[in-house]
Amino acid sequence: MEPTRSSRTVQPTRSSRLMWQLRVSSLDPPGTRRGLPVPFAFSERRPESGKVLDAAPHMEPFNTLPRILIPSTRYAWKPPCLHYAWLAPEAMLLDYAKKNKLNRRLGRKLNVPGTMRAALLAMIIREGVADISQDYLRIQTSPVGMKEEATLLVAVYTNFDLKRADLPSDHTIEKIRQRLGMEGPPRWYLDSTYWYWEPLSR
Repeated sequence: MEPTRSSRTVQPTRSSRLMWQLRVSSLDPPGTRRGLPVPFAFSERRPESGKVLDAAPHMEPFNTLPRILIPSTRYAWKPPCLHYAWLAPEAMLLDYAKKNKLNRRLGRKLNVPGTMRAALLAMIIREGVADISQDYLRIQTSPVGMKEEATLLVAVYTNFDLKRADLPSDHTIEKIRQRLGMEGPPRWYLDSTYWYWEPLSR
């Protein structure tokens, strides 16, 4: 994908120094700059969703979050939402839910995301694996790497959570990784709904 051109360059200022120096291992090191493709590069014009969906199967998640995607009230625009997440181990979570009678239904059909989240919360919080607020642990969807349907994720936080005092530590995330049997740390995946820049007032 070609980088978008913008009439406005979003750069850190002295007044936003605290945000820019935020140190979390899942972020680019302070001072890092890199070119970004649509829809990550700042643009006042929302990209065409069809073009983003066409590109999504070929997108790769970020290993570390570009600092321009850290939200700040000092800017007039909100960045896209990204989830720090793993690809969801769907079969394992559904099997756990079945064995522990955690299935959730919508009418006669199995609510797959709801069932997976019930299993996730039971495995990590009820079993005492990690001390993490349940509002962080979610089953989310992303267009990144999607095939016929959106990619299912196990998310541990978003770029909009980075300044929270109870942000899960690397140690906590490692405990979750081990319990789920995941390889490597989470990566940053674009959200399926809030994938574009928008004015802060919205």
